[in-house]
Amino acid sequence: MNRNKLCVLTSVLFITVWGCADEPEEAPVPLECSVCEAGTSYCLGEYSVTCDAEGAGMSSVSCLQGQTCDPSQGICVLSYCPEYGFRGCADDTTASQCVEGALVDVPCAAEEVCRGGACVSATLDGSACGYKAVLTGTGEDIAVSECGIGQACTVEEGEAKCTAQVCEPGTRTCQDRDGDGINELAQVCNGDGTGADSVGEEDCSEGLGTCIDGFCSCAEPVTTDSGGDLEDVVDDLNLDGGPSVDISLGLSDSLVKGDVPELQAPNKASGWIGGSKISFNSYANVFFEAATSRLVISFANGQKKVEMAIGEATENWSGTASEANAGFVGYNDGSGVGQDFKWGAGVSALGNDYGGTLEIVIEENEGPGGRVIGTFSADLQVAPGEDGGPMGITDGTFDIQYD
Repeated sequence: MNRNKLCVLTSVLFITVWGCADEPEEAPVPLECSVCEAGTSYCLGEYSVTCDAEGAGMSSVSCLQGQTCDPSQGICVLSYCPEYGFRGCADDTTASQCVEGALVDVPCAAEEVCRGGACVSATLDGSACGYKAVLTGTGEDIAVSECGIGQACTVEEGEAKCTAQVCEPGTRTCQDRDGDGINELAQVCNGDGTGADSVGEEDCSEGLGTCIDGFCSCAEPVTTDSGGDLEDVVDDLNLDGGPSVDISLGLSDSLVKGDVPELQAPNKASGWIGGSKISFNSYANVFFEAATSRLVISFANGQKKVEMAIGEATENWSGTASEANAGFVGYNDGSGVGQDFKWGAGVSALGNDYGGTLEIVIEENEGPGGRVIGTFSADLQVAPGEDGGPMGITDGTFDIQYD
């Protein structure tokens, strides 16, 4: 930096001397860390986030299954997608994908068809990836093989195959971008679970922050390298004979004393559909629509989804519902071409009357925060315009957390 000179004229014994002294430098204004707009609430993927009063950090709430974050409000609301990142087929030439909790149609290009949630060549000869599914084509026909739980479709050496997911879709993580031991990037796992989604990536260093637990923060950065063994670090901290350093694992007193917190039971739902038993363990949810007085129970396994609804209900409703008293059961397997369920019994939320018969028995309903337990069965009818015929559901059971 150039320094300004303050020059002084001095006369001593008729000798004129020019002397220059350094002008004091102004101290630089320290830059302040800011990673968000103070006091605002907004969405980061499937998280509702609130920025603190200083803009130095944020608190977050992960939206529950069956919910999405509404960017216009910054809060979690009802989602109309089966799961985060879902992709399906609206019809033979139109794909559908989940965008902010709603299914959006995406037309396929010319000479393409939609199979397994992806637009592919109608004359596919070989394999390609759909949504958590492998597509295998013979040039004339395309078969869809769904991947198992915790798997996604990836292409290796030109061949599509099911492999283990590397992250849980929608979750947030931190990444060290430049290898300096400090996490600068906040990332979100994509809908397939195959890696980070560039759309949700944030560079925390732009606001002079770092990434902690998947979110930008101005707190002391967490390094990925401790710089030595734990004993060395403790010795360094106690060089001056200061107070001892607590290096416990951070367990609460209750856990140390042997108290174990109560774990939430896993959601369970299954049924015999079309002659095969299906366990719906990808997704399950119960919620109450106050505007329509409908108690809705839904669960899925990949693209197979069941939705049951009981009209004229309350939050804590229990009993038996049928098609005669505003009950509904719908089923999709990913092959439908319409916006409603391919098979159904009763009247759907979109107002389509499928006919058929159904029985939903809620044996136990503890209300929000509790469990909903019951059974279901139905004789489903295929929707107009869809291929196939009637389908039966027998011996259906569910035990689901009411969110």
